[in-house]
Amino acid sequence: MPKQSVPDSLRGSWVHTGQVERAFELPTINRMSQAQRIARLLDDHPARTTRRKKIREFILEYSSQFELGPPILDVGAGYRSGEPEVCKHKLLDFYTFDINPELGTDFVGDAMEMRQFPPDVFGTRLCTEVLEHVACPRAVVSEIRRVLTPGGFAIFTVPFWVAVHEKKGVPDYWRFTPSGVLLLLSSFIIELFRVSGPSRKPEGILALVRKPSNDFAINGKENSSDFSAL
Repeated sequence: MPKQSVPDSLRGSWVHTGQVERAFELPTINRMSQAQRIARLLDDHPARTTRRKKIREFILEYSSQFELGPPILDVGAGYRSGEPEVCKHKLLDFYTFDINPELGTDFVGDAMEMRQFPPDVFGTRLCTEVLEHVACPRAVVSEIRRVLTPGGFAIFTVPFWVAVHEKKGVPDYWRFTPSGVLLLLSSFIIELFRVSGPSRKPEGILALVRKPSNDFAINGKENSSDFSAL
């Protein structure tokens, strides 16, 4: 039987019908438009704080070192995604997701319940400075794990010793200690774990984790994780 194509109206959606069962296709990315968008993000949104600079440097260094695989989704991308860092050396299929429709992201929705995505879709997920703004951080982490392919990577960054930063529609609920982050990410294999700032008053935590290929891997692998301070 010939493979059925997915209608344009269903691209980027997870559907289950009699004709197209669990079909999912991400929108095609125009490389010229992508390069122009990256240049615009770099020009319009430079890192204005040391903390923001450290986050971007972390993403830039380790996205290359670990060869993060596409497709990539930036959850809570906001007005400035991590696309310039992830795609600095090679343009990859990179998509953005945010709850605010005015930001013009590729997908709009609640990070705590990303029903538009089936399991095991994305090779990499970014979630930077997002978990403090959601009512249930554990739900977001669970959803990110669900839609990652086995062996796929995720980058998380969260604040701790920083000022309250909220605005209309973006509440600021939480702060995370290193132990709290390790607990949140306990269903992943920790590849890198960075504490930014003094150990007693860290500005934040940065982590690169991997979804295990099976349930045994998380306990069967001796974590040779890299734990250090920035």
